[in-house]
Amino acid sequence: MSSTTNFSSKSTNHMSNETKEECLHDKADFHENTRHNKNHTPKKDKIDILLAFGGLSREHNVSIISASNIIPHIDPEKYNLNLLYITKEGKWLLCDKYQFKTECDFPDEIIPTIKGIPVYLPIGQGKVSHLYSQESGKIAKIDLVLTLLHGRNGAGGVMNAIWNSVGIPNVGPSMAGGVIGFDKDIMKRLLSEAGLPICRYELIHQKNYSPSSLKDLKSKFSYPFFIKPANSGSSLGVHKIYNDQEFYEKVNDVFLFDNKLIIEEYIDGSELEIYCYEAENIIKTSIIRQTIVGAEYDFYTFEAKYGTDNATTNIKKIPADIPEEDHEKVRQMVIKAYKVLEGRGETRMDLFYSGQGDIYINEINTVPALMSRKSQPSLWDGCGISHGMIIDELIASALKKAD
Repeated sequence: MSSTTNFSSKSTNHMSNETKEECLHDKADFHENTRHNKNHTPKKDKIDILLAFGGLSREHNVSIISASNIIPHIDPEKYNLNLLYITKEGKWLLCDKYQFKTECDFPDEIIPTIKGIPVYLPIGQGKVSHLYSQESGKIAKIDLVLTLLHGRNGAGGVMNAIWNSVGIPNVGPSMAGGVIGFDKDIMKRLLSEAGLPICRYELIHQKNYSPSSLKDLKSKFSYPFFIKPANSGSSLGVHKIYNDQEFYEKVNDVFLFDNKLIIEEYIDGSELEIYCYEAENIIKTSIIRQTIVGAEYDFYTFEAKYGTDNATTNIKKIPADIPEEDHEKVRQMVIKAYKVLEGRGETRMDLFYSGQGDIYINEINTVPALMSRKSQPSLWDGCGISHGMIIDELIASALKKAD
């Protein structure tokens, strides 16, 4: 039983000459920068960390921003940091960490061009402790991986399952926890069975869908209601439906994201966000943020969450403007949900808070985005916990479990 603390691809073997030349140039720059940066000379007693980001999902750019914002919190006195950038096409590049732009260098809306050395992870050869390049062999030692990939491969637990398969400790969702958290149908069923409050919903498999499905839905839900992919993140593929025509127009868009469609009742109110993580069998919770979506957005869309003007149009209250007893109620619900959903590492729970004071769990984010602190102050700040402290604890916990 956990106790709780209240803080109210291997790259292809055949490359074009042009690609080889670019890779050699990047490799030379990489080693040249490393040689001339004496302050970053690796020490044997440091832990070799690989930060994986980018990826195949539509949240690719969000992952890049998250990586740029977490790098300043990784202590160079404790860790040797290497960056693994996974392109939108799935290629693996080992980046030069001294050239990668961080939060202070570019605003969130500008995504830098990222270059690096093509690398791969040898699969099927037993336990692995390095990334490899085609030309140099072993190129980057790995003691532990921090996964900042979003979407099915990241939040869904796939990448961490790959690290597990070659014996590399990692921070982020387990395979089970990732699948459970990313599939909202499975997640909702488990939460409901555990007695935790969720919104009323129905599930339609694409193979069973027909235009006549709406007739049955209208007997269970009144407009407006939501339709969303069971497997997606950052509100991608989510639509608020006001009438029959909108339903027929948007339903096919949902099926572009997933073959399972969720119909969910609309809760008139605000959204609550709270972070939690477990280290040394203690589950810690942050303070709660309350978001009232700006008038120009119909709900908390991708643009409302990550758009450049979201900080001024959305009303964010930290801590949430709800009764004190509801703060504690949310905290206890989140701790229970973290256990039920096989939480691992830092997660963010999103909840709905109705105008009548009812609370519903919306979803768990197993790899929460780390946006600019200028627009989204950390919910840990008021708890006396820094991102650096969280990273230290998660790394220590993951390495201990791997021993």
